[in-house]
Amino acid sequence: MHKVKKQHYLPQFYLRYFANGGKICMVDRNLPKDFYTTRVQDVAQERYYYDFLGDNGNQYLERLFSLIEGDLSQKYRNLLNSVHDGYILSHDEKQVIISFLKLQLIRSDWMRNKIPDAIVDNLFKEDYVPEGKRLLHAYIIHEGTFAEQLDYLINYQFKVFKADQNLGLFTSSFPCYFHHVGDLDDLLELILSNRRNSRDDLFMNMDAFFPLSSDFCIYIQKLARFSEIDDQNWYSHFVTSGISWASDKIFFKETKFSTQLYPALKPIIKSSR
Repeated sequence: MHKVKKQHYLPQFYLRYFANGGKICMVDRNLPKDFYTTRVQDVAQERYYYDFLGDNGNQYLERLFSLIEGDLSQKYRNLLNSVHDGYILSHDEKQVIISFLKLQLIRSDWMRNKIPDAIVDNLFKEDYVPEGKRLLHAYIIHEGTFAEQLDYLINYQFKVFKADQNLGLFTSSFPCYFHHVGDLDDLLELILSNRRNSRDDLFMNMDAFFPLSSDFCIYIQKLARFSEIDDQNWYSHFVTSGISWASDKIFFKETKFSTQLYPALKPIIKSSR
C-alpha cells in the first residue's frame, strides 16, 4: 500500500481557494521571515501527522479524512459557484459549512494542540505502544463535544460578504473565527463542560466568520439579536477575530495589499498566544 508522507491538517482543496497558480503565502509566527510563498501541497502538513501506534501502518485516519474530504470538496465547489455578495445560505448549504468545520476541528493542529501532552505522547511517539483503538477515544471522541456544539450553528443566518478586490482574505487551520466570546480558555472550558444548556451559553452573544475563499467570507449571525457588524465594517471584525483564533500560521493569496498587511500582523499573532 502506498504510504502518504505529507499529511495535511488543512485540506488542499480548500487552500487552493487562497492560492494563485498553485502558490500560497504563509505567515508563521515561529519562523524568521515575515512571510513565505510556497506550493499549496507544502503548507499545513506534517510528515505522517495522523499515523499512530497500533494502526499497523494502515494510515487509517489519513484515509478516513481523505474520503470525507473528497465528498466535501465537490459540495464546497458547488456552493462557491452559487454565492455572491449578500447571499444567504440555505439549510443544506449551511450543513456543508458545518460539516467542514467539524472535520477541521477534529483534524487540525489547532485542536490537537489542546489535547493533553500525555495523550499525544502516548499515542504518537514510538517510545510507548498503547492498545490500537485507544486513539479513536483520545483523538476523535475527546473533541466530539466541541464538534457537536457546531451543529447548533444551523439555527443562525449565514450571510456572504464579498471582499474588496484589493483586500483578499486569509485563513488558518481552524477557520471559524468567533466574535464576542471573551477569553479562549474560558470558551474551551465551557465547550468541554457537561453543563446543561452549555450551547445556549456558548452561542448567546456570539457571531462568527468563516473565510470561504480569498474573495468571500461567511458571517454567521444569530438573527434574534442586534449585531454591530454590517456591510461596511465586517472586514475589520474579521481580521481581529481571525488573528485571535488563528493558530501559529495564516495562509493567503499573494497580492500587493496582502503581502503588505498580513505580514505586519505577525507581532500580533505572537502576542495573542
